[in-house]
Amino acid sequence: MITQAQVAVTEFGQEQQLSAWAQLARTYLLAASLLTQLRKDDLAYHTLGLALDAATHVDDPGLVGSVVCGETWLLMRQGRLNDAIEVALNASVRLEPSFARADRRHLSSWGWLNLCVAGPAARNNQLDLMTDAMRRASAAAARIEVDGPGNQQWSSFGPSVIAMRQTEMAAVIGDPITALRVAQRVAAPPRPAHTHHRFRLDMASALLKLR
Repeated sequence: MITQAQVAVTEFGQEQQLSAWAQLARTYLLAASLLTQLRKDDLAYHTLGLALDAATHVDDPGLVGSVVCGETWLLMRQGRLNDAIEVALNASVRLEPSFARADRRHLSSWGWLNLCVAGPAARNNQLDLMTDAMRRASAAAARIEVDGPGNQQWSSFGPSVIAMRQTEMAAVIGDPITALRVAQRVAAPPRPAHTHHRFRLDMASALLKLR
């Protein structure tokens, strides 16, 4: 897939160049996600750099935000919480949308960037930072109103995603009562699937703590 996407960038005419660069960025991001899952951290980091380089050829803040979210996930898995917070926070400031003019993908990606701040902040005991990031993500979700296709990497964003991540944050900081209360706001069918799987584990953890 990477080879084919590289050929497309080289061979396609000017009218298709932006589409080819976007596809190359998404292909690199897919590869980086797989490498991160397989604990091939050095290769994953290198591939994320290639994805970001490709994404900068496209006027699509949502695509750039997707790549940055991939980087913060890698940093989180390495236990580099401060680095993950810094990368996501800087990108969220740089890519902050106009709520009056931004399209759904831009709002979705910016919302996910703020969730990428909240996750490591909760695990790093920076609760004020977590709360602020969740507030910004919630504002983006409220602007979107209904869960549905969003940015390229996670495919869905909206109020249910916020509720699932709020459940996660409450579980992480040891507040099972809040976790179960917030969980009731998750609408069916919840998307994306991997966020819902994590959500179910957080619910199980909260129920277990409360016996």
